[in-house]
This record gives sequence, structure tokens and C-alpha cells, in this order.
Amino acid sequence: MSAINMNSTLNTSDERAILERINAKTADQMTPVIAYLVILMCVGLFGNVLAVIFYGRNAKKSTHSVFICTVAIYDMIACVISIPSEIADLRLFFTYDNITACSILRFVNHFSAIGSIGVLLEISIDRFRRICRPVQKQLNHKQATLACAGSIIFSIFLSWPSLVFYTAVPVEVKSENGQVVTGHTCTTTKEASYRTYLWIFNFIYMGLFIIFTIILCVMYSIVGRVLIQHNRKIKLHKRPEISVCSTSGGMETSFTDDTCTTKQKTNYVKMATVQATKQKSNKNKTNHLNRSTLKFTMIMLVVTAVFVLSYLPFLVLVLWRAGNSTYESDLLSDSELVALQFGMRTYFLNSAINPFTYGFFNSSFREFVKKSVCFCYKRSAGRFKPTSSATQ
Repeated sequence: MSAINMNSTLNTSDERAILERINAKTADQMTPVIAYLVILMCVGLFGNVLAVIFYGRNAKKSTHSVFICTVAIYDMIACVISIPSEIADLRLFFTYDNITACSILRFVNHFSAIGSIGVLLEISIDRFRRICRPVQKQLNHKQATLACAGSIIFSIFLSWPSLVFYTAVPVEVKSENGQVVTGHTCTTTKEASYRTYLWIFNFIYMGLFIIFTIILCVMYSIVGRVLIQHNRKIKLHKRPEISVCSTSGGMETSFTDDTCTTKQKTNYVKMATVQATKQKSNKNKTNHLNRSTLKFTMIMLVVTAVFVLSYLPFLVLVLWRAGNSTYESDLLSDSELVALQFGMRTYFLNSAINPFTYGFFNSSFREFVKKSVCFCYKRSAGRFKPTSSATQ
């Protein structure tokens, strides 16, 4: 009897040490995922901070700058809070026992993601109205600001269930020698009483994602078709025209043909003048569309496409996880578990790539980034520049 109690006491005292050893081994296996997140965090933080500064302060006040600045803020939240919390989650794979931190950080993840897609939806509607309904009343700077503020309320409303469903879930972990210890991980609750609500929660997310994706695709498809037709008109107007007039025999000759009467030549000159005036007017409208509206539309089209593609694997895996009552480590091999962790975090790629999209289509933003980098480099070089006394 005393031997049994001694073994029980020994197992209890060694359980934490065994769990730490298993956790350290798993964390080492997650090194590729952690390295991936660190790169995204550094690149995304640098790019989105510059985007917020440029579009929030340096760029001309417009609906364009408001929308891009808001998306950059959501992306910056993801890089500052969400990605570091995911890195901590991977490092504390089986020892994440802080329920409050788990719930709040998952809430922030959902908040930044839902806020981003809310703003992208507003932008697609704005693009549709400006390009396909140009004569109607358009959003101004103040209305765009209010719309972005509304995305915050919308995001909070849809994100708050994550405070309930995410918690530090106890899991049984088996050591190398077959001994089973109890650890904790930050994931959705496995309690049977929450299972129905969790399915509803995930299906609402998936349903909204599908609906929003369809709306975005339809909006930009219509916008793209209008822009293609517009570009065709541009090419048509740029084609050199041959001046002709008709002879009495029905044959067409060049404008310089002596068979053309003076009246025919005069009529043609009048028609050519009217056509040139229309072409000049259309050219001015076209240039304006190409330089401003088209540029911003292309930026947001790429941003939206990256957002949808980066979130699709995550949502599919979330539904798969919701359908499994067993913890993933009991179902998957080590390599499959690493692949799962990659897939569950693909959406962070969106936050890191967006600033590159802004820079690719906006030469002013590229120039601002270059000046900022050069300024920081000169300042850092000046700090380490040896003084005259030090060199003597």
C-alpha cells in the first residue's frame, strides 16, 4: 500500500517535468512554422506601419486613403498581436493553461480578420458605384470614415463568441515510455454541451465567408468587364483614321482625291472636327480613370484575391477540427501536425503581402518607403559614426 502511494506521489511530481520535455520536443518540430510566422511578422509590421503613416498622414485625403489606411491598421493588429500570440501558442503547445489569454488573443485574431473583410466589402461596393454608376452620388471622405468605423462594430459583433468557445483545453499526452500526462492547449472547447453552438458558430463563419466571396467576385467581375470595354474604346480612338469620301459611282477614295467635291470635303472636315472634340473629351476622362480609379481598383482587386485565397485553407481546417472530438496530436503524425499548423495560419500571409501590393501599384508609396528606409539608415549610421576625439 505504501509502495503504491509512493509511486503515485512520484508520478505526480514528475508529471510536469515529463510534460515540459514533451512540449519542448513538439515546439522544436514546429520550428518551420515559427520561422514562417516570424518572417511574416517582421515584414508585415514594417510594411503596414509605413502604409498607415503614408495613407493616414502623407497621402491626399480621399476615400482611397481612408480605406487603405483602415485595412493596414487591421493588418498591423494582426502583425503586432495575433502573430506573436500564435508563436507563443506553438511554443507552449501542451503547456498553454492561461484561459484568459487564450480567449482574448483568439478574439483579436477574429476581430482583425472580420474587420478586414468588412472593409474589403465596402471597397468593392465603392468601386462598383464609381466605375459602373459614375453619375450617381458617391461616398465622400467623411462617409468612408464612418463606413470604416462601422466595420469595427461589425467585427466585434461577430467575434465575441470566440471569447466563449476558445479556452485552455486539457489533453492527454503520451511520453516515449508510454506514460500518459495531462497538458493544456489553446483551442476550441471539446465539451459536449458546446458542440452544437460551436458548429453553428463555424458554419456562420463559413457561410459569411462564402457570401462575401461571391459578392466580391461578382462586384469585381462587373467592374473588370467595364474596364475592359473602356480600354477597348481607348484603343479604338487611338487608331489612325483614313479620310475618305464617296464618288458618284459609289467608290471610296482618299480625301486628297480630285473626284471629291468641295461640299464633300467641307462636310468631312466638320465631322472630323466634332469627332476630334469628342475624342479629346473622352481622352481626358480616360486618363483620369487610368491614373486614379483604375490604379486603386487594381490594388484592391489584388488585395481581395489574396485575402480570399489565404483564408480558404484556414476555414476548411476549422470545419475539419470542429468535426473531430479527438485532439489533433492523437490523429496525425508529426509531419501532418506541422502541415496542419501551417494551414491554420495561412491567413497571416494576407497581412504581410498587402503593403507590397500598395507599393507595386503606387509609385508615391514606393518613393515614401525608399526615403523612410534611407532616412533610418542614415540615422543609424550617424549614431555609430566615430567622433573626432575617438579617432585621435
